[in-house]
Amino acid sequence: MAKFLKQLIPVNIPERYTINSMFRNISDEEDIRNGVLAFRDFLYRFCDCLISDNTICDVPKKGKKKFSDETTLTVEFPFLNNIKSILINIGQHGILSEKGDSLLVNGWELLSVKRSLNKNSTAKISVPQMIKSMRFLTECGIDFDGIDLSMKKTDISKIEAVEITYPDYPIMLTGWKVLGIAQNELSSRKNDDILLRCDC
Repeated sequence: MAKFLKQLIPVNIPERYTINSMFRNISDEEDIRNGVLAFRDFLYRFCDCLISDNTICDVPKKGKKKFSDETTLTVEFPFLNNIKSILINIGQHGILSEKGDSLLVNGWELLSVKRSLNKNSTAKISVPQMIKSMRFLTECGIDFDGIDLSMKKTDISKIEAVEITYPDYPIMLTGWKVLGIAQNELSSRKNDDILLRCDC
């Protein structure tokens, strides 16, 4: 699946294109375009990490059935689906700092929510699965401040906020913010992979 997703990431993104007005309060247009390019490059890195990590293996949930026209990450790839949800939550709810070098998510609840394909129902990602997913994202270059991922048991009641950074190329956070909003506002059953495909 990671190899398949990597093939869907656009190789060529135009240098110039019109920015939707809903994104213009996030940053200036040049930073948005550069941020989207940086997020695209992060997705390549993310897929490469998935492909190279032999310890990660999704086990389909028993009793779940899929429909022929349905995206099946929720059914067949729960780990990948959890990470997708976390990436969307950070992009949607993260507050971009003035310098554009961090995203701040206020509260564990915002990080761990998982929405259905039609957005009509929600569930929570379990704490162990959240920790597993966030640890993997650190392998992809993302840092989380406000939570100790090295602990065996995490007391989420003590987590007031989580600050997310990408030290290798901070402008990626701007693209992440834009694509998180796009995923929430513009996605549909026919186009539900805006964030993972870096395509809106």
